[in-house]
Amino acid sequence: MKGLPIFPISLRISIPTILIFCGGLLGLTSFNQEINEAYQKTEINTKNYVQISAGQTSRILDYLYRRANIEDAEITIISQLGSDPNLNLVMLINDDDVVRLSNRYELKNEPVTKTQGVDYVEKFGAVRKNLSGDVLISADRSKLIAMYPVILPLQPNELQSSKVGVLFFEYDLTRTKQIAFNDALKRSLFFSGSLTIFCIGIWFFFEITLTRRVSRLVAVSNSLAEGKLDERAGLTGSDELFQISVAFDRMAGKIQDNANILLRQNAVLQSQIEASIDGISIVDENRNIVYYNQRICDLWQIPVNIIETGDDREFMKWVLSNLVEPEIFCAKIEYLYENPHSSSVDEVVLKDGHIFDCYSTSVKSLSGDFYYGRIWYFRNITDRRKAEKLIQQQAERERLLREITQRIRQSLDLVTIFNTATEEIREFLNADRVGVLKFDPKSHNTQGEFVSESLVDGVTSIVAISIDEHCFGDKHTIYYQKGRIQSLDDIYQANIKGCYRELLESFQIRANMVVPLLNGEDLWGLLCIHQCYEPRPWQQSEIEFVQQIANQLAIAIQQANLFEQIQKELTERQQAESRLTESNQQLAISNQELALTTRLKDEFLANMVTINQQLAISNEELARATRLKDEFLANMSHELRTPLNAILGMSEALQEQVFGAINQEQKESLETIASSGKHLLELINDILDVAKIESGQVEIVCSQTAIDELCQSSLPFVKQQALRKRIHLELKIVPNLPELFVDERRIRQALINLLSNAIKFTPEKGRVSLAVSLQQNPAKITNEITSEIRFAVTDTGIGISPENLQKLFQPFVQIDGALNRQNTGTGLGLALVKSIVEMHKGTVSVTSEVGVGSCFTIALPCENISTSSPIYPNQPPSPLETSPDNGIAEGLPTLLLAEDNEANKLTISRYLKARGYQLLFAKDGREAIDLARSMRPDLILMDIQMPNIDGLEAIKIIRGSNIPELANIPIIALTALAMIGDRERCIEAGANEYLTKPVKLNQLATTIKQVLARKQ
Repeated sequence: MKGLPIFPISLRISIPTILIFCGGLLGLTSFNQEINEAYQKTEINTKNYVQISAGQTSRILDYLYRRANIEDAEITIISQLGSDPNLNLVMLINDDDVVRLSNRYELKNEPVTKTQGVDYVEKFGAVRKNLSGDVLISADRSKLIAMYPVILPLQPNELQSSKVGVLFFEYDLTRTKQIAFNDALKRSLFFSGSLTIFCIGIWFFFEITLTRRVSRLVAVSNSLAEGKLDERAGLTGSDELFQISVAFDRMAGKIQDNANILLRQNAVLQSQIEASIDGISIVDENRNIVYYNQRICDLWQIPVNIIETGDDREFMKWVLSNLVEPEIFCAKIEYLYENPHSSSVDEVVLKDGHIFDCYSTSVKSLSGDFYYGRIWYFRNITDRRKAEKLIQQQAERERLLREITQRIRQSLDLVTIFNTATEEIREFLNADRVGVLKFDPKSHNTQGEFVSESLVDGVTSIVAISIDEHCFGDKHTIYYQKGRIQSLDDIYQANIKGCYRELLESFQIRANMVVPLLNGEDLWGLLCIHQCYEPRPWQQSEIEFVQQIANQLAIAIQQANLFEQIQKELTERQQAESRLTESNQQLAISNQELALTTRLKDEFLANMVTINQQLAISNEELARATRLKDEFLANMSHELRTPLNAILGMSEALQEQVFGAINQEQKESLETIASSGKHLLELINDILDVAKIESGQVEIVCSQTAIDELCQSSLPFVKQQALRKRIHLELKIVPNLPELFVDERRIRQALINLLSNAIKFTPEKGRVSLAVSLQQNPAKITNEITSEIRFAVTDTGIGISPENLQKLFQPFVQIDGALNRQNTGTGLGLALVKSIVEMHKGTVSVTSEVGVGSCFTIALPCENISTSSPIYPNQPPSPLETSPDNGIAEGLPTLLLAEDNEANKLTISRYLKARGYQLLFAKDGREAIDLARSMRPDLILMDIQMPNIDGLEAIKIIRGSNIPELANIPIIALTALAMIGDRERCIEAGANEYLTKPVKLNQLATTIKQVLARKQ
């Protein structure tokens, strides 16, 4: 029964073993008890004997010593010594612990510490003090020690003896205990013999009445387990074993009947399994295959040696090796075996393209509380899935065809129709590019261009590219006019002309399907489906689908042409009617001319007034347009610099490892992000500079400038670029040149742009030189000598063709404007150079030869240039930039950051928190004012463009407060505005410092520290 412990030994062995064990244990226990009782009795008797003997001897000695009969005392002790052989040692010890008398004469007059009584010296004091004796047993219980007080003889001049000695006895118990042991052994042997006879009788009784009958039941049970269902126990008697035997025989008969039924059912089940179209495998709870049919071997093509092992793990390993995605199905298998109550229905795809439906469920008992294993069903549903896919594709084609047909009927705009059709066809066929090519009617179908296309990411667009290919027209036009379709699965395997293959290669086409678009009997164009990166076998169903779409597009083309023709005829009719109406009106006009002439004189004066008013309005509109342009530039500067501030700031903080250490790959990635952000910032600055120069908002700040220092300071900006391309960079300056009265920063910017362009368009190992010379030219009228300084940037680059020279110095124009151009840029560099030089009343010229190189020359007059009143640059160099402080501020100052951009807020806050500052945040000007009033921060970082109340208004409100602690809080203005006058407006509003975005976090931290230092 469940829960009962398993007894591993048979009754024939276990019963004698139990009897022997119990009898032996009982005999040993009895013997041990006898020994302990004998030893205990011996010790008690011997102790009493020693107490009596030692006490009598002590009293006799006391009596004799009082009578001063010392010799009689010694005789008494000697006689005592000889009376008992177990008395090992007798000593009379005086009050100085010295042996006075002993049965061992060598101990006389020896200290007790040199005798066997040394362990009991401490007990002597208690015996003398209490004048009472004591008997002790040794630690090994082999000796008895007796100590009794003895009054020693009187000394001269003593009326009563003051000295007490000790009588010491050592009695040996070994011989006494041996006698007790022998007696106990005799009694124990007698008891053990009687017990043995009793156990043998009990064993014989159990052998006859229990063991042999149980053995019979066991033998019959084993026969039944081996399949011998006709065996019976046949026991006799009337006890419980007989009743078990009768019940067992009935059970065996019932089992034999059920076995016959199961054999018939098993035969039927096996026939059903073998006849099933499913592959079936039955696995027990230990993952052993207990049954499988031939269908599962055929489905999985599994080797016989694997399935015959009966190991389900090996079978599943073979199954997984044939799947496209084995990891998913493997995880499902492990889950099912870990959760035997679960069932699963899965669909798996094999590497050979077949699709199997897999169903698995558990085999459990009728009560559902025990699981015997698991059964697997596998069915090949490849044909069914293919049929479903075909039906689905057919339905999708019909739906798409209906939609395109409906849109064609709803619209006569060919562009809309073509865009819709190409997009739907590309998505349905999963092609790389679908386009509509329109032929030029005058080219006999050899020239045309794609007017619509739909393509995937990464594929080059071919819209508006003119195609002029006679090979194409000669080869295929006749066939296309007859409505034939061309499909190429692979252009490199197809039998086509080389010129046609080259045309397809130029458009990155690997597989091609072309369907003609006919307008009546004329070939209007082509519907092209391209596979760009790999061959593709075109299915007949796909070709038929595209043909149906092309027929609908042809109808749309005919409708559009018909509509255009009707519109043209309607226009001509309206024009004829208009001419007739004009003829009728000529007479009325002639009659009115006289009246008009008179009236025109009167209206002329009125018109003059109106014209003046319109001129005033035009001037106002022009001023408004100029203002809107300035506002647009300011807004664009803010919107572009704001995200750049977050990008550059976060990359700078990560490079400085403010938030933790970074590895080399991360460092290189951050350098790439920072350099790209700086490059984008430079492009934004160039665009703003060009816009400001064109609007006349930039004024130059001129000063005496040394030419040598100007050139030397320009070279470091391009040296790294030249080193990467191994270009030799050379500087040639004529000695004794005069100083120039120019805006040094602007002229340096122009030189850097020319040098950067020269390096960009010069191949590796080329040469770039900057030569400065003095040129004196006589004036044509006054014959006066005028001087100019010429900066010539010469390179050995690719050169510029004569027809492209006229394109130079135009904003946003590049000579290499193709989509696959080799060099990057915005086309603003030379436009900036030209504008800057012309502001200095100079000129820019260029000479170039293709394949040899180019020379750009800047000519600046030597005399002083009269300039307008100087203005401040957008952000003058600050001494704060020269000494960045990487330390953490002491005292944890509190900063209020007013910023509505979450990216900038996150970047600045993380960096400043890492520098040891506490931060408060406000998302607009109103919240900044409220926090400043309530929290009184040590410093405020104020963004200028914010919702509700902008930064300038918020600064003015804070500065206008009547609370000194609030009005005197230092404020640093942070803004992406970079237009002229922005700095002055911020300082005028009350800001202590002004920084433009994207701000350098290092510079920001230094500025904060210096402002806080000035506050203290």
